[in-house]
Amino acid sequence: MDGRAPQMRKAIAQREVEKIILCFWAMSGYALSGPQSAASPAPTLTQLSQSIFLILRIPDDPGSQPASSATGFFVTREGIAVTNHHVVEGAETEGLKLTALLGSGSNPESEDIEVLGSDADLDIAILRVGKLGAKPKVPLKFASTSGLKELDTIWICGFPGGPNMAVNVTVGPEPAIAKGEIAALRKDDAGSIKQVDVTASATFGSSGSSIVNADGHVVAVLWGTKDRMGQFVSGVASERVLEVLRPYANVALEVDAYPTHASD
Repeated sequence: MDGRAPQMRKAIAQREVEKIILCFWAMSGYALSGPQSAASPAPTLTQLSQSIFLILRIPDDPGSQPASSATGFFVTREGIAVTNHHVVEGAETEGLKLTALLGSGSNPESEDIEVLGSDADLDIAILRVGKLGAKPKVPLKFASTSGLKELDTIWICGFPGGPNMAVNVTVGPEPAIAKGEIAALRKDDAGSIKQVDVTASATFGSSGSSIVNADGHVVAVLWGTKDRMGQFVSGVASERVLEVLRPYANVALEVDAYPTHASD
């Protein structure tokens, strides 16, 4: 027993030294594998769904079913919103009423849509939803595309499938969120990002959906799919969206705190 005492004391001392080393690494913000970066928070469907709404193109005939549907999202508390130009194009000449369904999937409320302006080339339309002085909306913020890289993580929030996806017809279809990555950043002749291509699911009803980063800020507005399966979609870069939006709303680009780069 006495002969083993020195060995036991040596083993205990060695363990204490190991504890001190591990504490040093932890306090320094490192693990044995190297520096650790803080995890970026992911936007949730609950957060984003407060700012988006279902757009219905409804014939004037009483009792008619929607001819088509799409997605829009608020950018000001006063009800200024964004969607695609092709969503609103021809509605008046075709005798279709544009209606916004807020709170679809839970407590839906319908409000009228007024088209304030649009850009056919960029496929962006600016809307006013509801009347002035109505209940304040929850707007989404925009972020610059300048810091984006291929394989950055993004999320798309909208109403894919439109009314066809309603499990409970009384409350309407619920919004959906899809996670993907940036596949390509398409630039114009001046070298500015014009289009953001992403790998994420989308289908009819998704037009006008927000493409957001980890902060939940809009980096692009979805306008169409690149394949029949809807697994490769494109969006208009946030800077280009603001070119169309700014005559109707004073909206700025946010500085984001969390990177979404694949290497982080």
